[in-house]
Amino acid sequence: MFRGALAAPFIYLAPQEDAVFSALSPMENNPLLDLMSQQIAAQREEILRVAREEAAAIQQGAQQRAEQRRSDTLGAVEGELASLAARSRERVEAEAHMVTLTTKDTITNEVLAAVETSLAAKAASPEFAAILDALLAELMADSPSDIVVLAPAAYVDHCKQWLTAHGHGDLPVEALKGLDDGVAIQDRGRKFRYTNTLSARFRLQEGTLRKQALNRLFPDAQPGGEG
Repeated sequence: MFRGALAAPFIYLAPQEDAVFSALSPMENNPLLDLMSQQIAAQREEILRVAREEAAAIQQGAQQRAEQRRSDTLGAVEGELASLAARSRERVEAEAHMVTLTTKDTITNEVLAAVETSLAAKAASPEFAAILDALLAELMADSPSDIVVLAPAAYVDHCKQWLTAHGHGDLPVEALKGLDDGVAIQDRGRKFRYTNTLSARFRLQEGTLRKQALNRLFPDAQPGGEG
């Protein structure tokens, strides 16, 4: 029945060769497989160690960058706060200085206004006759000869008496509206007029009087009225 057919190959394993394959069987205790498993495990642990180190390094770097940004931000905020505080302090000091100057000027103006009021009151008092004599004498010291004397309406006769007593009786004396605290002279053609009054003398000396008042009222004030 099988005549002429090729017989199937048959491999015979010698007893020693069968022992080698048995040694490689995973079902049995195998030192070679154990060694390979240990190497694979060691490689896995090494990979995990390197990965953990890299992750730690990345985390540390991120933390350091975050800390640096935080430090930079805090530094910028502190610098801005310091700048704001400095500007606020300078503004407060400037405002305080301005208030001080304004207060000093206000008080000084009040003093000068009181002086001016006192002069006006003096011109309305009986004592003004003697003051008017001094003002008229000062004005007549270097005056031309052909002039008209101008005086307060209430003191026209008084001025005539003074002029007569001092050798100028021939000069006319006229009342000048608005002239209340002194005298004046002008040429008959009215080309010039010289005035000598308490208010004019006060205005002429007002700057000097202001400095003197500041120095007396505020000894710490600098020249020019600034403290």
